[in-house]
Amino acid sequence: MSPCPCVGHGCARPNPDRVNDRIRRLVDEAGGAWPAEEYEVLLRQWAAATRDDVTEAA
Repeated sequence: MSPCPCVGHGCARPNPDRVNDRIRRLVDEAGGAWPAEEYEVLLRQWAAATRDDVTEAA
């Protein structure tokens, strides 16, 4: 999974439903080895998707 390079850098807000689906899939497919780095990236995307103070890109 490639992290979103623009979280926190002025890009359009990620879609919260898509991010949530990716988090669920990651957790479901972890298979005993916790993917901490990928999970952290997705949590940052989730935070960006659900913040109220983000201005949508034009």
